[in-house]
Amino acid sequence: MNLFNRKTLKRHIKPATIPADHLAALDAWAEMIRSGRVYALKETALHGQFAAKIIEGVLGYHGPAGGADYTVATEQAILRGSVDLALGRFGGKTPEILAPFELKGADTRDLDAIMQGRNKTPVQQAWEYAMNARGVKWVLVSNMIELRLYGFGEG
Repeated sequence: MNLFNRKTLKRHIKPATIPADHLAALDAWAEMIRSGRVYALKETALHGQFAAKIIEGVLGYHGPAGGADYTVATEQAILRGSVDLALGRFGGKTPEILAPFELKGADTRDLDAIMQGRNKTPVQQAWEYAMNARGVKWVLVSNMIELRLYGFGEG
């Protein structure tokens, strides 16, 4: 038995139109994955492109160049470390991190595997950032091919 009636869903759900510029950015990223070029690039070489093309260009977040109040920060400090990207509200007195976003390179094929020299997985690393920042609601982890979104709650 389904949670929702299929006929009701079919009547009410309409396919969304993807803007042409978003589709172009997503197609270009998908082609980089299909061709294998993503594996030849270092993690740090892809961070900026991923943030600009996918996070800002497609998802609509904006960095500090987009105004005094911005919604994505790079290398955001959290206690003794810094997360690759943070989604939230920035530019005011106190940054409000809603979602730490840990990025790994495409050579990190298993986001659940323990990383050499760290004794933790990329998911655990992102989760630690979430536990060390107040107000976090989500945790994101990606290897530039796969993107994971986890709900996060305190208490």
